[in-house]
Amino acid sequence: MSIGTNKIMNNRHIRLGIFFPSPKLWMGGANYYLRLVTLLAEYSTNIKVIVFMSRDIDSDFAELLSSMNNVQLVYVKSTQQKLIEVLSAVLLGKDKAISLLAEKHNIDVFYSNATFFGWNFKTPVLYWIPDLQHIYLPKMFSMLKKLKRNIGFLAQAKFSSGIVLSSYDAKNSFLKTYATPEDKLFVVRFAVKAASVPQKDIEAVKEKYQLEDKYIFLPNQYWPHKNHEVVLRAIEFLRSKGEKSFQIVSTGSTESESFKKCETLIRAMEITSAEYSVLGLVPGSDVLALMAGSSFVLNPSLFEGWSSTVEEAKALNKKMILSDIPIHREQEPKHGEFLFFDPQNIESLAVLICSTTKTKVMPTAQPELDLQKRFFDELEYAIKSVVFK
Repeated sequence: MSIGTNKIMNNRHIRLGIFFPSPKLWMGGANYYLRLVTLLAEYSTNIKVIVFMSRDIDSDFAELLSSMNNVQLVYVKSTQQKLIEVLSAVLLGKDKAISLLAEKHNIDVFYSNATFFGWNFKTPVLYWIPDLQHIYLPKMFSMLKKLKRNIGFLAQAKFSSGIVLSSYDAKNSFLKTYATPEDKLFVVRFAVKAASVPQKDIEAVKEKYQLEDKYIFLPNQYWPHKNHEVVLRAIEFLRSKGEKSFQIVSTGSTESESFKKCETLIRAMEITSAEYSVLGLVPGSDVLALMAGSSFVLNPSLFEGWSSTVEEAKALNKKMILSDIPIHREQEPKHGEFLFFDPQNIESLAVLICSTTKTKVMPTAQPELDLQKRFFDELEYAIKSVVFK
């Protein structure tokens, strides 16, 4: 790329379109896009984000987004692609509704995940693929879902301007699975801005949810791969050995099938709220305070594309107990303490939970302050690469 082209890339204003997902259907995705837009609003002077959002989205998200610099909210009937629109994208080459939005709002590039815009869609599209868990955890997907994911990812790889992956682990897996030129793949590692929470806010959430003074925080949503069951069985194991566990505090929607299975286990094992406290969906400010007030943050996942839980905990300087999976090793900070356990081994987790109750909780090292800038640099490079291709 020439010096002249670089200068144009740095100066030209870009209009980036995203479709904001429903927090009720995908809280992790909503939080990811919120962080992404916040990052661009804070760091970029020449990328304006056009956020397409349905009116039934939680007003907290709309208020946050509308208050940001270089962000414009556009309300649409739905951000979910309808079957007729998918057929149009596949058979006719473009989703006509999205094409009209692109023309009306002068979109230079879209950043999307599950939506397929079409094989003849004129506006550049960066497709974000959060993970490839259907490859590594096939038993958690029906044949139809695996087929849909594979067809979707193949189509995105073939007809997109670029693919965004959240880790080098995901990139290597994608290269092995799908025939894609490597220069079409961009690694954009999600990060969270270093934060601090007033002690009064921490005390307020402890009182609000009637929590123990010391607890382990588990903020994962109740999806099958999040592996809550190993936590419940570790609590039962400790009790059988006469050991007392820290209270585990869990947040996340209680409407999924995975939660119902966990609820059945909780009843069968007679686990009390002093051992495992289920708070359900709570406001984002409470999640932050709950994490800040915890003694440890726990992520027992079987698989992650890039764990936002880990990044949020790193930003708050927290010690963590993590499943020993490749992505958690990739996210391990230069400083601080991660305790790893085999996610398939109940006793492995139980030993760590037990050891934390007997260890004085010391503050971790200061967080790495350059992670947020790295996130922006990688994101900006991906966006500008496809716009100026």
